[in-house]
Amino acid sequence: MKKELFFSIVIPTYNNSKILKRCLQSVINQDFPKREYEIIIVDDGSTDNTKKLVKKLIPFNENIRYFYKKNEGHGSARNLGFSVAKGAYIVSTDDDCVWDRDHLKKIEKSFSELKNASAIGGSIINPYDSKISWAHQILNFSKWFDHGKVRKVKDVPTANIAYKREAIKNLRFEIQDSTIGYRDSLFNKSLLDNGYQVYFNPDIKVHHYAWETGESIERLMEKQRKTARGFLKDGYKIHGLIGRFFFKYKIVNLLCLRLIPVFYRCLRAGYSKHFFKCFPLLIKGELERGLTICRKNA
Repeated sequence: MKKELFFSIVIPTYNNSKILKRCLQSVINQDFPKREYEIIIVDDGSTDNTKKLVKKLIPFNENIRYFYKKNEGHGSARNLGFSVAKGAYIVSTDDDCVWDRDHLKKIEKSFSELKNASAIGGSIINPYDSKISWAHQILNFSKWFDHGKVRKVKDVPTANIAYKREAIKNLRFEIQDSTIGYRDSLFNKSLLDNGYQVYFNPDIKVHHYAWETGESIERLMEKQRKTARGFLKDGYKIHGLIGRFFFKYKIVNLLCLRLIPVFYRCLRAGYSKHFFKCFPLLIKGELERGLTICRKNA
């Protein structure tokens, strides 16, 4: 593999400077040659001190590139970041994610071992112990729990995935509205539709500080409504025949049937105690998702 500018790391951010600082520290402190990776920060119209924070870091980290744009959502921000990336591989993450020091080394190793992989993603770890954080983790990330093996998958969230730049050069995030989910999944579906392969490696981990600005049941419910809106806007296509069935017969979404495979994933990953601990919230979240689906385009 060519070593000159191996990775481009794309981090979209919006009014999240406190958490972004922790993210950038973990990316800057990688046990990887700085001349072989660039850090692309796409500021999606922040009005806090994000720009000031990044400008302070640039003199000491020449591999940082900063772009400011008007607020249009993370999909639009990633499109910009991906378009200016120069590395052979584009690593996507979020501003509320923190990496281990060997994160890039693990990605490099995975691509060297999985010759036919065009994208490789990994685990998203919940660093909290609250019921709300675990309800969110189980409802939205159970597909990517650690089952102890590398496997071929259809999707990995852009919080923790790396792409071969050549494979995605003609792809874009079509859903740019941050209030609608499934942006990542539809982008990855386009990759698969073009004949490329996506893998999941549980050893490639990010710690997801999604609740650093505060927890609330209402915020959890809004995340479920966001998922529901994405499901209705083409997201159902990700799930094949089952997705089309749930889209056509919307009332079925109120039966909370999704919790059956979700429990199985928790059981395999050793998270069954968390499943039962926050079960009332899981039911509430699933019902909120189902009600949103039933209300829209009924």
